[in-house]
Order: sequence, then structure tokens, then C-alpha cells
Amino acid sequence: LALFMVGGIGSAMAPTIEWLIAFRFLQGLGASAGMAVPRAIVRDLHTGNEAAKLMSLLMLVFSVSPILAPLTGSVIIENFGWRAVFWTVTGAALLATILLATSLKETRPVEDRAGSSFGTALSAYRFLMGDRNFLGLTAIAGFGIASFFVYLSSSSFILIDHYGLSPSVYSVFFSINAVAFICDMPMKATALIEKNTL
Repeated sequence: LALFMVGGIGSAMAPTIEWLIAFRFLQGLGASAGMAVPRAIVRDLHTGNEAAKLMSLLMLVFSVSPILAPLTGSVIIENFGWRAVFWTVTGAALLATILLATSLKETRPVEDRAGSSFGTALSAYRFLMGDRNFLGLTAIAGFGIASFFVYLSSSSFILIDHYGLSPSVYSVFFSINAVAFICDMPMKATALIEKNTL
């Protein structure tokens, strides 16, 4: 979150496009923890069906957020300018930091923490990089997410510029994705429970 906030402040104050790209990269590094840490917390605290339900809820948040973010961002940009987007997300990150620091305790069991170090983390990464099943599943997930973000970044140009939809109508079509993800959540939870992957 600290990296994310530094990147957000730098992006909001960036004097050139090169500085903006650099600070956006830093912001992305900070944001990457938001994809991994919640999953780790769920695995620390829950198992079985309860973990499957919570993982499904996390996937819903991860999927819907990129869809709703452009709609929210367009409202902010229209009223306050593009730099206000970065100030807004930085403020949200600061609020999240305060809430986490005051309400979330360490979830990993003490006995597991004792053996944790940078070296053991590197060893775990080396093990994963040699696991064909892991690499295959990671590639599937990576290509799926990549296609999802290609759609997010190109759909406005196609639907508005090519098909002539107004921004307001496009927003309605775009929000259908969020509704689909919400409706899909119970099916994901059921599939996880049946496969017993957790």
C-alpha cells in the first residue's frame, strides 16, 4: 500500500508522460499485493467450503473492480480532471492502510512464521518455476486475464467510435459485465466446493 500511495501521488504530480509511466509502474507494483495478500489471508483462516465461498467472493471483487473503475474514473475526470483520479485512489489506499493497521491482525500461524525468510521465499519460487502443472495453470489464467483487459481497454473505442454508441449507452452495456460476474459468483463457489480445490 505504501508503494501504491507513492506511485499514486507521483502520478498525480507527474510533469511529463515519462514520469507518469514510471510512477504508474511503481503504483502497479504496490497494487500487485492486493491480488495475493487477500488470498493468503483466506487460506490462513479458512479451509474447505468456507474458504471456497470466500475465494469466490474475492474473485468477484477482483473481476468487477476493473469494470466499475472506468465508469467511476470517467465521472471524476469529467468533473475534476485526470489528476484527481490518482488523488482519489491514493486517498482510498490511505484509508485502507489505516483500517488494516487498526483492525487486521497477523493471520499466519506463529509456527509457520518462524521459518519465513527471503531465502525460503526464493526457494519456493524456484520450486514453482519447475512445476509444469503450476506453469500451465498460470499460463491459462494469465491469457484469460490478458484477454479480459484487452476487452476493457478497447471496448470503448469499438462501441463508441465504430458503432456510434453514446457514452451513457456504452456505460449501460459495460455495466452488464459486472452483473454477469455477480450472477456467476454462486456457480464458481459451487464448482470450487465440488472440486474440493481448497
